[in-house]
Amino acid sequence: MLRLNVHHKQLSFFDDPIFVEGILDAQLVGALQEARGISVAGAGSCVIDAGGCEEVNRYLELCRAFSKNAYFLYDLDSLFEGNLRACVKADGSVQHFLATAGMGNDFGRYRGELERRLTNVIDQLHGASPVPPALNRLVDYLSRLGPRDPWSSKTWVKARVSVLTAISRDHAAVDKAPFHDDVKDIEGRLNQIAAALKQVNVFLLPGGTLERYLPEYSGDPYEPTDEAKRQAVYREIEELGKGMTAEQLAARYKGLYDAVCAMPGKVSVDVERVLRDYLSRYIHDLQVAVSSHPSWDLPQVQEYLGTVQRSTVKLFSVQSLQRGEGKKEFTAVVRIAEIGGERPKLVRVDHRTNAGMGEFTIESA
Repeated sequence: MLRLNVHHKQLSFFDDPIFVEGILDAQLVGALQEARGISVAGAGSCVIDAGGCEEVNRYLELCRAFSKNAYFLYDLDSLFEGNLRACVKADGSVQHFLATAGMGNDFGRYRGELERRLTNVIDQLHGASPVPPALNRLVDYLSRLGPRDPWSSKTWVKARVSVLTAISRDHAAVDKAPFHDDVKDIEGRLNQIAAALKQVNVFLLPGGTLERYLPEYSGDPYEPTDEAKRQAVYREIEELGKGMTAEQLAARYKGLYDAVCAMPGKVSVDVERVLRDYLSRYIHDLQVAVSSHPSWDLPQVQEYLGTVQRSTVKLFSVQSLQRGEGKKEFTAVVRIAEIGGERPKLVRVDHRTNAGMGEFTIESA
């Protein structure tokens, strides 16, 4: 059963929402898009944190049922547990992609061969002597999972993801004999699976969890904690706020950046510049009303502007008006309505000259 809150219900209003597993994921994706100068809302989309892998799977099923062109960002463990595989197993586009790539058309069987290869590597790591120094932490992690035979399905997921994480983190160490053939096959299969899933807007992070793509992440690579992830995400958002080029973003976030770039987005509009343009025209009409009708008070000026500025009547409104000694001198306060979730603003217009626009400043209400 889906547990919908107000935030989740956004999917009712968007045809192509973006689903991520948690709120930190949503914050980082939003910050990345903003750093790219991209507006998710401008593309008619939104980022929804589903509250976990299994919740994302339920939204995947729901969006498929209602033919929504939704996008999904998954950590790597979702490939081996939950019902992601069931959701895509019967998807014709995934099967077609695998078939045209010469890999058969059975997604489950293809993924099963990936698991078999990973099991080979795990078995060899368990018996490795000596252990390559770069893999000491991985082998220690695997050994602490206990004897291999009684491993549960969840333990197998942890083991497989840890090996794939090691391949992503230190490819050279894992790729050495006797692992070379298995590692080569594993990488090829994982890349093909990720490419096949992308056909249905499902973006899998082959490097593991989202935090493993963050340079500021300093937690354990195989046992990430929520607190370590939180700290890394907040530090990354701070770094993103300093500004980066597209090349810098791509180099810093690699596969995560590629996934975000493939999601809905529209080049952000400079709202402030557009707003000032419309506001200048509004103030010009305000000046005309005040200077051409010396006897008008605030209600008459408001009525006039409501007629000549019909397109902005819901955006701008004159709140107060004080005339000066000269015919064209006046001081007024114009209210700007809430835009894009920002608080309303007040514009103080001080018109003391005989020509031109005079001066105006925009402040928060």
